[in-house]
Amino acid sequence: MSAVPKANSGKTTPNGFGERAAFRITLLYLIVGGGWTLFSNIVLRMLVSDVAALSLVQIYQGWIYVLATALMLHVLIHRNMQELHERDLEIQTRKDEINAILHTTPDIIFRISRDGIFMACHAPDESVLAVRPSEFLNRRLEDILPQAIARGAREHIHRVLESGGVEVFEYDLFLQGERHWYEAHIAPYDEASVLAIVRDITLRRRAEAERARLATVIEQAAEGIILADTSGIIRYVNPAFETITGFTRQEALGRSTFFLRSEREGSSVYGEIRTALEKGEVWRGRLTSRRKDGAYFNAEIGIFPMRSATGEIVNYVGIVRDITREVELEKQFVQAQKMECVARLAGGIAHDFNNLLTTIINTGQILREEGDLPEDVRRDVTQMVRAAESGARLARRLLGLSRRTEVRREPVLLDEVLEGIEPVLRRAVGSQINFEASHGAGYARVMADRGELEQVIMNLVVNARDAMQGGGGRLIVRSSRVTLTAEECRSRLGIQPGEYVVLSVRDFGCGMSEEVREHAFDPFFTTKGKEKGTGLGLSTVYNIVQHMGGYIELDTEFERGTEFRIYLPCLEGAPSDAAGAFNGESASNSLPL
Repeated sequence: MSAVPKANSGKTTPNGFGERAAFRITLLYLIVGGGWTLFSNIVLRMLVSDVAALSLVQIYQGWIYVLATALMLHVLIHRNMQELHERDLEIQTRKDEINAILHTTPDIIFRISRDGIFMACHAPDESVLAVRPSEFLNRRLEDILPQAIARGAREHIHRVLESGGVEVFEYDLFLQGERHWYEAHIAPYDEASVLAIVRDITLRRRAEAERARLATVIEQAAEGIILADTSGIIRYVNPAFETITGFTRQEALGRSTFFLRSEREGSSVYGEIRTALEKGEVWRGRLTSRRKDGAYFNAEIGIFPMRSATGEIVNYVGIVRDITREVELEKQFVQAQKMECVARLAGGIAHDFNNLLTTIINTGQILREEGDLPEDVRRDVTQMVRAAESGARLARRLLGLSRRTEVRREPVLLDEVLEGIEPVLRRAVGSQINFEASHGAGYARVMADRGELEQVIMNLVVNARDAMQGGGGRLIVRSSRVTLTAEECRSRLGIQPGEYVVLSVRDFGCGMSEEVREHAFDPFFTTKGKEKGTGLGLSTVYNIVQHMGGYIELDTEFERGTEFRIYLPCLEGAPSDAAGAFNGESASNSLPL
């Protein structure tokens, strides 16, 4: 493996230093020797007149000259040799340092000429080279590398030699079936060549790709993700957080997580969270939170500490999932299960109870027909029969919950039923309440028992009337036709996408509290007095709608009013262009709560 030679770069080399030292010694010798010879001859001629004596003195003069010059040369050569030795030691030290660096660096160093010929190479180990040095030294870039990469390398080499700067060139190669990335730092070596320091950055690029994938997962996750520091200040939120809460990233960053708290949750819950996090534990649970627009939503939240390599907690991560639909579906499912259980129990009891009451009623009627029955006893028997008949009516309502009574379902026009029952509804509501009816279902038909449908409408209207007992107000009954998509059906248990007729009963009365809303459809639950309601009205409505294959929605706001919406599936073949034929009303006329 060839070593990369070191450029001169105008610095003193050992050979250059020796030449200058020899020149200085020679020049000094000539000056001193010439000066000594000339000066000593002049002095001798002035002092010695005898020729024989002068010759002897000149011999001594020569020996003195030789001894003096030898001593001078010894001093000069010794000093220069010492300097040369010190410089050799310094150079050797630097070479050792450079070799140590070269042998410990993972980088590969190439010297490449202006023409793109590999001149020299250094690698920590030949195993890092895809080609042995003997196979690429003194060969062109195009002979070793793919053409596109070789062209790019040549362009960088030319720019470096012209500008004298350093350029970075990245490229990738497929080696043994795997893709490898390299980063080359190209710098000028001399006027005709460059040094290319090449580093394998495959692991770095894979780590960057992994981080990019992770960032994409976080950015595109359906769950909201919050990153907060140990002080609870938000440092990052993903787009799903913006969708769930309504707060933009700019509005959330830099704020404390406290701004997401809801007054519906007690301080004990947040105390549990704080205690768990202080212990370095994970907290999971459900919370009711509030969106930017003030609406509440149910959230499933997980909060866990993020630790550094030393185990120190540096951040907290919160994952928020909007489970409002799931919670609503759970409530609907529980309500359906509860209604089914109550209906079975009530049906069994009512059936036996009705048989007993029938016996009492028949016996009482026989007793009343007795001619010699005392009048006071007859009155008691009559009162007994009336009470039994009242109990029988209640038993029939209970049987209605269990669907043990016989019903006759047939295609029915909802608007036709509304028109037929409207006079009765107006009388039931009274003149103090402004009653409004809007027919927008047109010729859309539903499969229903007409009597049951009238019972549903009457129960809802009476409930709406009772919610406005303070006098005055508006009560709106309307019908319309809608198309529910698969997305809209996700939050409505048991119904499928398609065409539906919607019956809406809206009042502007007292509304319901959250507690009342939770039990609105429970059998025997009522907010009226003992003598004013049995608590079976809404549960009967719920049961009838369920058996019609429909769905009932309840929207309410305390002290602002309530709206019930009943969705009944349209029968196939109902003409859509006839919607709104009744009273010229459009199905789009709506009054949302």
